[in-house]
Amino acid sequence: MPFETDWYFKNRVILTRIKGEMDTNQIRALNDRAVGMIDNAELSDSATPLVHHLINIEEMTGFPLKISEVSNSVTFASPQMGWLIIVGKVNPIIRFFGGAITQISKIRFRIIETMPEALEFLQEVDPSLKGRLVEPASVSPDAGN
Repeated sequence: MPFETDWYFKNRVILTRIKGEMDTNQIRALNDRAVGMIDNAELSDSATPLVHHLINIEEMTGFPLKISEVSNSVTFASPQMGWLIIVGKVNPIIRFFGGAITQISKIRFRIIETMPEALEFLQEVDPSLKGRLVEPASVSPDAGN
């Protein structure tokens, strides 16, 4: 698999790193893994029931170009789904796909160029994470355990 998905901050923030080329089967597998993690998250504070997903695409080399194939592979259908944040420099085609798919699926979506900016954004939109997220260079991918 050209992606790795794990908790960045247990039960609250998922981090996926994509390396190489993604096809629709891998996108579907990524979607299923993330939705499963979100649905099984142990959310102790009912006032903050959202699980956010960071997808780092800095090492992604390819992506399917048929919007119908991609949109059929992505649901992120979970009532606990928070923000979906794509991290990395995004070409106009990926930006278009991201916007179109999130409008169809009605999820919160943002494209942010760097991990520090993405972590800062999450702490602004979800105050329960304030001061709890640190930059990836100083933590393991499973921080927050």
